[in-house]
Amino acid sequence: MPLLLATLTASVTEIDRAAAPEQWRLMRDAALAAEVRAMLLVHPKIGHAPLEVNCARGAVRVNGPGLVPPWDDLIGDVARQVDGVTSVEVNAEETPQPIRPG
Repeated sequence: MPLLLATLTASVTEIDRAAAPEQWRLMRDAALAAEVRAMLLVHPKIGHAPLEVNCARGAVRVNGPGLVPPWDDLIGDVARQVDGVTSVEVNAEETPQPIRPG
C-alpha cells in the first residue's frame, strides 16, 4: 500500500506542476458548474428538469425550457448558494411554435 500511495502522490505532484493557470481555471469552472447542477438536481421543485449549466470565471449560466417566472428566480436563488458563484444568468429556451398546415 505505501508504494501505491507514493506513486499516487508523485502523479498528483506532476499534474499540479504541469498544469497551466488557464487549465486550473477551466477545471474550477467545470467543478462549479457540476456543483450547481447537483444542487438543482436535489432541489424538490427542480429535480431532473432538462437544464444545461455552464460556468465561465465563476459566472453561471443556466439554460432550459420553461425557465420563466417564478422558476427563473428559484433557479438563480439555488445557484447563488454555491460557494464561488459570482453571478447567475437564467435563460429560457424558446419552444418551437407548432406549424399550422395551410
